[in-house]
Amino acid sequence: MGLKEECNDPYAPGPAIDLVECRQNESHYCLKAAIYYKNVHATVRGCVPLRWKNTYCSPRDEFAEARVTCKFCNENACNASWIPVMNGDSITSIFIVVVMNFVLG
Repeated sequence: MGLKEECNDPYAPGPAIDLVECRQNESHYCLKAAIYYKNVHATVRGCVPLRWKNTYCSPRDEFAEARVTCKFCNENACNASWIPVMNGDSITSIFIVVVMNFVLG
């Protein structure tokens, strides 16, 4: 597994050869961010230097309409129980999937 055990997702399929190790000469946090921007929802994981933690998830100057929810942790790619903030479209999509499962199942 190699580098997957630090801040990158340890549950991601495939090899870990393209993952970048966190810098060892500087204190850091693992980051798991849920980003919703222009009808695109993405999850980003990585390392954030300790000195950037307070400002790292503040995209308001360049992307005012973006919704960013960040979780900082010390290990395991922040895979503890954490549910990102969902908007109305996400909730509607989940509702439709649940109803279709009920009807078709």
